[in-house]
Amino acid sequence: MPASAIATPPKNKQLTSLDAKAEAIADPEKQQIVNNILGVLKSSNADASALLSFGLQNGKIAGRYRAGTQVYDYEMSPDSIDDVPVPEGRGDSYLRGYYSGFEPAIATQSKYYFKGWLSRFDAKSSKSGTGFGKKPKCTEGKSRLCGGTCIPLLKENGEPRRCRSDPSPKDKQTILDTIRSLEKRQGERSPAAPVTTTPEPEKPKAEEPPPEKKPESTPQPKKPAHQGFIETGDRLISDEARQKLDALTAPSGERLKLAQDLNKIKAGLKSDKIQGEKRKKLQEIGRATLAKYKELEKSENEAAAAAMKDIRDRMLRESAKQYRQKATDFAKGINIDDKATGENQSGALSGPVAGSGKAPMRKSAAELRKDAFEYYLLTKGKGADSIQNFTYERDRASANPEQKKVDIGKSPTKQIMFHEMAHHMEYNNPAIAAAAVSWIQSRATGGVQKLKDITGNQRYRDTEVAYTDKFLSPYVGKIYPYKGTDGKTRLRPATEAISMGVERMATPEDMVNFYRQDPEHFKFILGVLAA
Repeated sequence: MPASAIATPPKNKQLTSLDAKAEAIADPEKQQIVNNILGVLKSSNADASALLSFGLQNGKIAGRYRAGTQVYDYEMSPDSIDDVPVPEGRGDSYLRGYYSGFEPAIATQSKYYFKGWLSRFDAKSSKSGTGFGKKPKCTEGKSRLCGGTCIPLLKENGEPRRCRSDPSPKDKQTILDTIRSLEKRQGERSPAAPVTTTPEPEKPKAEEPPPEKKPESTPQPKKPAHQGFIETGDRLISDEARQKLDALTAPSGERLKLAQDLNKIKAGLKSDKIQGEKRKKLQEIGRATLAKYKELEKSENEAAAAAMKDIRDRMLRESAKQYRQKATDFAKGINIDDKATGENQSGALSGPVAGSGKAPMRKSAAELRKDAFEYYLLTKGKGADSIQNFTYERDRASANPEQKKVDIGKSPTKQIMFHEMAHHMEYNNPAIAAAAVSWIQSRATGGVQKLKDITGNQRYRDTEVAYTDKFLSPYVGKIYPYKGTDGKTRLRPATEAISMGVERMATPEDMVNFYRQDPEHFKFILGVLAA
């Protein structure tokens, strides 16, 4: 990216999109935005310690942050993280005025930061350099950190050198979520045009000038089909629940500190210099630290599981108010053949389907109807119109909306039942199917390949293909192409993105793991269920 692409905030003008004053207590959503941005900045510069300002510029997050005694202008997008040292010569009075709108601590001590910049102090924290516990290799006054690597402070022409690093997939998702939050807040804060109710006094009529031709407005880009579902799902997660769930994807500061201590202890135990009593003492500290880490991890996981259970229980309760009777009628009305339950009409168990190997898992008709009832409530009946029959014809479960049936397969767990019924959801709701295709394509980082080549599993047929990306499973990217009468290849409105997501809504535990693996996919499915 050329240097000209990075916009430096003007001297006397703050970013217009958001005021960056400290409002953590009154505005927890903004505090989450601050935490997100600072967390991403730390991935590039481990010494980033305070976010001074933030906002949207040209669709990117931009502002200023502090690392040690240096101040940087930054700009981040899902494609890159850029920062550059604040140029010299702006003066303490300017810094004090600029920072006074953000953090009182910086406003009162800005002269020290300014002095630090003039002295060219370099980062000295233990997080710097190429490994934990090692002193940074950056030379004081001559180089600076950039994504874990030292680069010269200045170019040959004397200008500050810009740092550019690529965000990890996790940081990419955080940046996308933060941009959406900022866009939402920006829209909410846009002032409405004033309405005048008092009539103005009449003026003498004069010859009216010809009406000015209004400039044509630039059409707004159309929002992707899947974006609305993701935003809906995101709104369904309370701030309290989000804080607990985010610990699944980004360890808390306390747990991160313990992990760093453990790494330091491991490094010490590998050293031949630490022997005898010192080694025993270090081993004791290591065991105690590990126990504390596991206890904290367990506590955070339990808190996330409880939060997820609340989300799921609330969804079922709200749906039951309107759909309980319909869900009951749906479950009772499904035809379940003898092969599906493993019982013949006399009540005796029938044998497994030929060629199935081990005996199939057995579920009674009542258990199958219970799964169908819960599916209806969770999805508000999406897909129910084409589900009339449960059968067992093949070991591999499948859905056939045109024949209005679900083949429950050899192992009809609740997850598999939810998966196959969710295929009917796409069949009955073209908008959901289109959104699923749109979402897969938005996430794809590679072309279409055979699933057997992606996974190494030769059981997949040659016709089974998928887009490649870091989905929770390669199967999520599966698509169903076909050739039209004109010879062109098109995609059927059917995917595995919905079914693979809905199956992970079967239990709170499944939902926790789902969120941990792919928060965006989770929010997409949550929004689809709520629609």
